[in-house]
Amino acid sequence: MPWLGQIVKESFGTLALADLRAHETALQKLFDAITIENPERGYRIFRPDLHQDHVRAHIRCAFAPKWHYEVKTEKIETTAQLLYVANFTSEVITQTPERYYPDASMVNQIMRADKQRTRLTPEQEQLLQKLQAEDAAMAELARAKWQSASAPQYKDRSFHYLPYHTDSDLEIDFLKEMLPDDLLKDKYLELYYNGDGSLTEFHIRCYQQKGENNYRYVGSYTPDFLVLQRESSEEKEPEIRRVLIIETKGKLYGKDPAFQERRAFMETEFKEDNKSKFDYLYLEDSLSMSELLQRARKRIQEFFK
Repeated sequence: MPWLGQIVKESFGTLALADLRAHETALQKLFDAITIENPERGYRIFRPDLHQDHVRAHIRCAFAPKWHYEVKTEKIETTAQLLYVANFTSEVITQTPERYYPDASMVNQIMRADKQRTRLTPEQEQLLQKLQAEDAAMAELARAKWQSASAPQYKDRSFHYLPYHTDSDLEIDFLKEMLPDDLLKDKYLELYYNGDGSLTEFHIRCYQQKGENNYRYVGSYTPDFLVLQRESSEEKEPEIRRVLIIETKGKLYGKDPAFQERRAFMETEFKEDNKSKFDYLYLEDSLSMSELLQRARKRIQEFFK
């Protein structure tokens, strides 16, 4: 029967004709049910009201072995560099300087201050030693003033590279307003821009749960900002203790379905699995900058206790 041969052919080698022949009586009854007699030509034709390819597929399934699968999830801690040095260039040539922060003038101020940091004069060092014995806090203020020159005082809690290449005015405005905030200084926190995907390794693989043990990969996510708190230590660069991830988004871009899937992962699975070390805050430009800053300060107060 050519019909049986077609069923075998479409199985791509997973079903033998002999397997079907063993059930030829039952298959003949099925064939009679899915076909109609053509008296003019003297043979049967397939019923046009049935999906014949679906019928053949169901027949093959009846001969397929039953199987099941189990999904096990394993969560492995990993590390990432906030600056991917291989992609970093020491010179920026651009036709859109407004997308960079800080501007060239402040970049030069910070660079000069960093160079001066290790080059205090002998007279300055002697004065600091005397002042240290009398008033340690005043000595620290004097050292910071000499070393920083005209650079902003908050430069040492940000700018792991210069300048930041941002995507929007919202990101620049948030940096300008948040970096000088005394809350960061009082809590010894650092704020870094992470939105340039070519210069950071801090990317998060996001998934959407489909069923009890089924997950669909929905893409890699690169958040805008990281607020870091380090361990109390005498080391030059203590280990990072906790991280608040902040995403700033325009209202239009916030509605993008792909981003909404990643945001949902961050606000549920990611936060639950990493609640001792990470938190996540989404800020949208449908609110004023003062309201965004208020929300950021509130979350910082709550998370970094």
